[in-house]
Amino acid sequence: MPPANRRRQVCAGCDRPPCVCYCAFIPSPKLATQFKVHCIQHPNEFKRKALSSVPVLGHALESMSLEVTTTSTFTVGENESVLMLFPGPTATVLTSADLTPNLTLVVVDGTWKEAKQIVQRDPTLRALRRVVVQSTATSLYGTLRREPMEGCLSTLEAVAAAISVLEGQTSTETTLLSMFQQVVALQQEYVHAGVQRNLSFYDGVPKPARVLQEVAVTVPEALEDGESHWYEVYLVQHSVSGITTTSNGDRFFGTHSQAIGYVAALNAGRVRGHRFGVRRFQMSTNQSQG
Repeated sequence: MPPANRRRQVCAGCDRPPCVCYCAFIPSPKLATQFKVHCIQHPNEFKRKALSSVPVLGHALESMSLEVTTTSTFTVGENESVLMLFPGPTATVLTSADLTPNLTLVVVDGTWKEAKQIVQRDPTLRALRRVVVQSTATSLYGTLRREPMEGCLSTLEAVAAAISVLEGQTSTETTLLSMFQQVVALQQEYVHAGVQRNLSFYDGVPKPARVLQEVAVTVPEALEDGESHWYEVYLVQHSVSGITTTSNGDRFFGTHSQAIGYVAALNAGRVRGHRFGVRRFQMSTNQSQG
């Protein structure tokens, strides 16, 4: 039996296992930009087995620095202009006018919770002007990783979009996205091959998979008051700019258990961030007569 602490073999170039080595996709020479990129990555993200876009970005960009920490030591230098690509109520949409001499674009990489903690703990980061990029694209990660909300992109995709906006050219973004797409496809092929191996091992019967919102929801009779009320279906949506909106939908009259069963049926197959909720609704006299 091999030693338990033996590290798996990885490529010296991209630090990935040989079966998913992406060195062939790395641009040579590295891509030059008119500004610097500084990435602050949470240690948990650095350790995760899931494919991260930050190392891919680091191999591709000439002027990128990486800091793996929960307590950043980043400081703003003399005559340096700094923007932080991070959502929030004060964030503004990035434009070409934001490209200034000695510009550094700071990005924070991790889960949404981890990234917020890094920023909130650091007065220097909190003081930076926040910007966001407008994009209608869906992340290239696909099924490999789930994004926390609608409109979220990987760090690589967000930086690539920022380069296009700031520099007024799309060739760098196109190269980065093409590279990342090939890296993701390679990883997906590896995952698919693993699934097929498992099918063969289990005689063609797949291991049980989690199915979202397909279990019937019931309420114990002891919790049901037996009375009927007006209920309203709603959907809460969070944008990358930090804005939360609530959309109200159907209204119906029924018991609490009927309300929960109704919304459970609506949520069948819907992913996190796109599921409906239900709440009591006070119908006014004019509404009930109409």
